[in-house]
Amino acid sequence: MPFNSGSFFSFPQPEPWKTFAEKVCGSGQMQTTTFEAQFPDTYPVDRLKNVKARFTVVVKRIMRKVEKEGGVGEEDNRREVEALLLKKKNEER
Repeated sequence: MPFNSGSFFSFPQPEPWKTFAEKVCGSGQMQTTTFEAQFPDTYPVDRLKNVKARFTVVVKRIMRKVEKEGGVGEEDNRREVEALLLKKKNEER
């Protein structure tokens, strides 16, 4: 299932998206990564509060590589990812 944003989550929501980014960033093209992340009890979607989820992510395309040291800041990355996911969701409608 493709990963889509929208009203599903809003930043700054530290988890599970912090774990998601940590596990996926640095993956190579066509690399599959599976990991678990916990939704916090403060998550805005009631049915996901305190839920441990398993994500399997396939990196199909790398649009931009960013160096970890001296690269773009975390806030800039967050905004760019959010914009790209929203654009993708709108294209799928």
